[in-house]
Amino acid sequence: PADATLDSPADALADATLDSPTDSPADAPVDVDAGAIASISGLVLWLDAGKGVTTNGAAITAWADQSTQGNDAAPGTAGPTFVASSIASRPGAHFVAASARMETIADAASLQFGTGDYTIAIVAKYDNDPSGGPQTGLGALYTKYGPQSGLLFLANDIDFQNPQQVVAGLCNIENPTTEVQYASAYNDGTARLYEGQRASGTEVLRVGGSQGASSTSADNVSEPGSPVEIGYMSNAPGAALDGDVAEVIAVKGTLASGDLAAIESYLKSKYAL
Repeated sequence: PADATLDSPADALADATLDSPTDSPADAPVDVDAGAIASISGLVLWLDAGKGVTTNGAAITAWADQSTQGNDAAPGTAGPTFVASSIASRPGAHFVAASARMETIADAASLQFGTGDYTIAIVAKYDNDPSGGPQTGLGALYTKYGPQSGLLFLANDIDFQNPQQVVAGLCNIENPTTEVQYASAYNDGTARLYEGQRASGTEVLRVGGSQGASSTSADNVSEPGSPVEIGYMSNAPGAALDGDVAEVIAVKGTLASGDLAAIESYLKSKYAL
């Protein structure tokens, strides 16, 4: 059949919905219990490259949301490609900046965070060269960009007061004057857990489960009508990602006690980070 649901990409059909990274249990990465993530209140997006991915050859044609919200991702003009063994021998979506590859998620009320708390956790590796400027020097990890700016969680760092100046680092921007910048060089192709979070008006960047830069923000980042985009920003356009994304978890609202630790423990254990 042209479109088949498979247990593994190794089954060798061109068009497949992939549920696990391998045919052979002996070769499979150790499974990690995801029950703690599924039970988190406010979970609005959960993309796992090892589940719910449909391919046509190497191209990802659909990526099903594992939360209950149905916020499925689809490729843009050019979508990422499926990599069976990306981070810790687990699957990933491979983005190429020169091709402006992206995944897009249609706007929904569940993805409009307003002025409240939110948490975005992404397992990724990237090697964007900052000297390329905003077009390819930045990489879109998670963006919802519109007329009021919205939320821009970017690989590498840009100062909106000098928008052509891109440097190695990480940043989360909620409007042109509210941004959290983390000036460390992560653009080395090493897999890490990256998080952008707002909790009680404090915006925080976390890497590997440790808090880095922080700022204060109460901006409305809902941007009704604007999609969530991963790998590229079509509205700008720019911020094309060079690298792999293995998993994306987004929570709307305040995390219950222990939930942040549960997210970080699950992802760090699963991907040996």
